[in-house]
Amino acid sequence: MKKSLFLLPCVFVLCIPSLHAQYLTGRVLDRTQEPVAYATIYITELQQGVVANASGVFELAAPAGSYQLVVTCMGYQTTRLSWASEPKTEGSLKTIILEEAAYQIAPVYVTANREDPAYTIMRKAIGMAPYYRNIVESYTAEVYLKGTMQVTKLRGMAYLALNREQRAAIRDLSSIQESVSEIQFTAPDKYVQTIKSEKTAANVDLKKLGMGENDIQMGLANLNIYSNRPNMPLASNAFQNYAFKYLGDSEIDGQWVAKIQVTPRRKANDLFTGYLFIVREKWCVQSLDLSLSQQYIKAGAQQIYRFVSDDILLPVSYSIRGEWDGLGLGANGQFSGSIKYTDVRQNQRIARVAPTGSEPIQQAQNLLDKQELTQRDMRELRRIQDQAVAAVREEERRERDEKPSLEVVNNYRIVKDSLRLQQDSAYWALMRPAPLNFRELELFTISDSIKAAPYTPEGKRRKNIEIAKGVLGSGYTFTPDSLWRISYSGMINPFESSYNTVDGWVYGQALRLRRETKNNGYIQLRGRASWAFCRQSLMWNVLAEQRYWANRRGHWGLGAYAQTLDFAGDQGVGLVNEWSSLFFRINPARFYEGRGIQATHRIDIANGLVWNLGFKWEDRRPLDNHSDYSFFYVDSRSFAPNIPDNSPYVSDNPALVGPNRAAVIRMGISYTPKRYYRMHEGRKIMLSSDYPTFSAEWTKGIPGLWDSQSQFDFVSASVSQSKNFGYHRTIEYRAQAGTFHRAKLLHFADFHHIYTNQSGVSLSRDLNTFQLLQTYRLSTPRWYVQAHVRYQTPYLALKYIPIFTNPMIREGIQFSYLLQPNLRHYTELGYSMNIIMFNVGVFAGFEQAKYHRWGFRLSLPLELLVRGLRL
Repeated sequence: MKKSLFLLPCVFVLCIPSLHAQYLTGRVLDRTQEPVAYATIYITELQQGVVANASGVFELAAPAGSYQLVVTCMGYQTTRLSWASEPKTEGSLKTIILEEAAYQIAPVYVTANREDPAYTIMRKAIGMAPYYRNIVESYTAEVYLKGTMQVTKLRGMAYLALNREQRAAIRDLSSIQESVSEIQFTAPDKYVQTIKSEKTAANVDLKKLGMGENDIQMGLANLNIYSNRPNMPLASNAFQNYAFKYLGDSEIDGQWVAKIQVTPRRKANDLFTGYLFIVREKWCVQSLDLSLSQQYIKAGAQQIYRFVSDDILLPVSYSIRGEWDGLGLGANGQFSGSIKYTDVRQNQRIARVAPTGSEPIQQAQNLLDKQELTQRDMRELRRIQDQAVAAVREEERRERDEKPSLEVVNNYRIVKDSLRLQQDSAYWALMRPAPLNFRELELFTISDSIKAAPYTPEGKRRKNIEIAKGVLGSGYTFTPDSLWRISYSGMINPFESSYNTVDGWVYGQALRLRRETKNNGYIQLRGRASWAFCRQSLMWNVLAEQRYWANRRGHWGLGAYAQTLDFAGDQGVGLVNEWSSLFFRINPARFYEGRGIQATHRIDIANGLVWNLGFKWEDRRPLDNHSDYSFFYVDSRSFAPNIPDNSPYVSDNPALVGPNRAAVIRMGISYTPKRYYRMHEGRKIMLSSDYPTFSAEWTKGIPGLWDSQSQFDFVSASVSQSKNFGYHRTIEYRAQAGTFHRAKLLHFADFHHIYTNQSGVSLSRDLNTFQLLQTYRLSTPRWYVQAHVRYQTPYLALKYIPIFTNPMIREGIQFSYLLQPNLRHYTELGYSMNIIMFNVGVFAGFEQAKYHRWGFRLSLPLELLVRGLRL
């Protein structure tokens, strides 16, 4: 969260001019002599756009001579004028007056039907979007970017998440950053950004926030209006998400430009509102003014496009604004700058739609010539353009002899010049296209004084206090060097303490030693010790593990332990038991004491093919409740005994939860065909696949090994997939079956356990959950078949009611099925609403098509979060 204060979600690319002795300077005003903030000035001869500052002032270094300036701002008429460069001198600035824009309805374009003329215009623009998205083969751009950010509010959750020093640093934080870069683009999506110079200033010491100057960088995050992402106004599905309105035409640079109002058809997090300006005849974007409003973020972007050649339009200026107001933190940012293109090359293979040429091109031109374009016509036009681009890209791949690969390459690379931080104030004064205001200059002065301050005994004392607070409080991490990390949980860490009726209150301490190895690997030793106050017992575990052979994701672990364990293992209720016991005096979990050793190993045999191997020897001992404590219901409820409610097995054979020694080996394999992956610093990171994941596992109890009383074979198999399609719609499914063989000696901990949500509140949104079944009741030593399907979409039922139109809400339906010896053909149907992290739903259960029960359920995916906060 700390770094995100400097990297608000709307950081975009801008540019810098070359170094010259003379300047093009001026001030842009309206008819009332008020400044026109962030107006765009495009210099035709230089093919460069600059953005004026909030006072309408611009200042661009340029060789001596006369230049044609095109001055543009949303809501004003475009003005063209000649402007001579001259040496920078003190005195009044020459003024440019912009008139308010006047739009007129073009009678020739009025449609015969009742449909708004905007739809024909947008259909042609959408049909041509693939062409304009791919027409550029390569370019080089000189980039200047200035970003400012200011914190306006700090309270609530954000306040509590910071220590006292951080609160003081961030409460009135203001910052500014400038950067000078060169961007090299190669189609279709490869970027290399070389940061030649950058400068950051803040009114506080960034080190207090755990940051350095290298942690803050502004890169290319361009709003590609021609992208086919589902939320873009020129995407192929745009008419499902947006309504368009024609507001008139204006003549700009000898071309008629239509102003189109863009309005979302429904409330959604990532749908834009604003205006598009479409060049007629060419059907491309001349400029845009779009904004979006999410739960905590409001952001907007203005872009001005210009023809840098006869057929290539590229953005020449940006003005970006953003606001964050949520979780107790308020901040706003403004980003502006300019861009100059050099060496722009057109992809000559992507033929321009023209009256002459091949039959598909002629067909596309005929569609564009139609006065009214239908949806069917638009789809055909888009198909022709998509096929032409796909054919060119395939031809290029063949020429490069490029083999198909599942590796997703990061096509955006940042290179930092070693001298980028050493430019002086004279250099920046020369490079800025607009002068800094008083507050911005003051920030650089304050920042320089902070950096020049010597390291004093007071600073050392504050560092020692910080370490002491971490050790005595909620934890601290020591970093002796770049390879070693020593983490201690702290003496008062709430996430290392717990409660259950077997142990009572548990107080724990944890320590971790980690050393980084080659290729993003590591080797580490973790240890935890805790004391169960009511049971008067010491619990502990140690684990040594290593991540090796990073491109095969190799990992091994070896550990020993003596601790309280849930009979259901990972399928247990987890933290819900602690909270349910303390607040409602209901203890759904059942425990035993396990002492043993374990070893695990995992590696990728091939891409998408994962092999797992594990061994465990465990001495299991039964436990009784030792605590009767709870916050409430002390006189009205009693805790249940620590015996699993499992009939007929446990009730008929109590030895299943008695003393037991077990040696178990587990072997599993899973395969996901054609799974994409990414390499990061030599480490392989698995991504998605268009195919399901197939898994199989064999577990065997080995009798006699170190007095093992375990003899069984268990085989299971599953198929699962999560797939996105359409606009924020996902479908997930998982089918699984398993059976025991030669189950002669078996402990209840070795049963197959069904994952349930008996308490009504779950800290996981695992797809395998049965919402209405009781924990342990259906654990089985025989066989089972189960399946789950979940479908989620932004709009399903209740979202059409006005009070539920919050864009953060997604709706879903879920189906679950279970078949096993003690429950025949059980099904669950459910409807749920997902609101940020919360998921609330209503479910109904049926046994052999007969109604069983219903209930409300709440899911909070906090289990992994709490585990992550534990050392």
